[in-house]
This record gives sequence, C-alpha cells and structure tokens, in this order.
Amino acid sequence: MKYLLLLFLVACLWSCTKESNKIGEVDAYVPVYADPTTLKIIIQQSPQPITAGGKIAAIGNYLFQVETNQGIHVIDISNPANPRKISFIRIPLCNEATIRGNFLYSNNGSDLISLNITNINNIILSSRIINAFPITQAQYPSKTGIYFECADINKGMVLRWELKKVNNPKCRR
Repeated sequence: MKYLLLLFLVACLWSCTKESNKIGEVDAYVPVYADPTTLKIIIQQSPQPITAGGKIAAIGNYLFQVETNQGIHVIDISNPANPRKISFIRIPLCNEATIRGNFLYSNNGSDLISLNITNINNIILSSRIINAFPITQAQYPSKTGIYFECADINKGMVLRWELKKVNNPKCRR
C-alpha cells in the first residue's frame, strides 16, 4: 500500500512541471519601452491630430489639451466658434496639465516640468523636478482576461502596450 501511495505522489508531482504550462502561440500584449535618451526631450512642434485627448487647461485665449502619453495641444480659442490649433508640445508620458501665471505644469513620466508660456510661439522648458511623482505606469496592461509579456523594469519605463503573437507568454491577467 505504501508503494502505491508513493507511486501516486510521484505521478502527481511529475505532472506539475513547467511543460504542462505551455499554451503555444497566442495574442498577447507586449510592452514597448521608452527610449531613455529621448524620454526627457520636450519640443514644440507643428499641430498634430487629437487621437487620445485628455485633460484640458485654459488661460486667456488659449486652451491646452493633453494628448495622453504624447504631449499637449496648444489651441487658440479667441474665436470660440472657430478654435485653431497653434502647435503641439511633445512631452513623452504626459497625462496631466495645469496653468499658473505664465507657466504650464505637467508630468514627463515621473518628473514634474514647468513650461514658460509667455511667448505662445516659443514655449520653453523652465524647470524640471526629477522623480517628483512615483512611477504610476502599470507594469501590466489595463485589460483583464488577457495574456501579456511580463514587463522588465531593467529595460526602462513602459511607454505603451502592443498586441502581438507571443509563444508561451508567462503572464496573465
């Protein structure tokens, strides 16, 4: 009887190897990491389309609308019936904006930045507080019931998640 019990336990343990966890190739989300050399570059560019509009802030004749994780749209609202995009401020991992006086404050990933908006056609970075905010980016996609490739913090900050074919992803949410 002891031998049967021992044989049964060995069979159970043998069936719980990693081999039984292989699922094959499936659709899974893969992290896209921010390039650390370009993450902190803030530049004013020509107007861009609004695709993932976020929070807004306004002062005088100007409205500033966040483009989630991309930057901030600068819009002239002096004629409310015909708002006109002036420019786009590229701020990687931006999702907040507020204004006080002649300064626009935003996040650039975990940093707090202030931009001097005195000259709307030449917006410049005024200051930066490094790591002012805890890293709020998720180490996993926002969707549930999905497979994904585990994020590796050694590769940097996750900029976004892309759906791809992945062979035996190790993470599931």
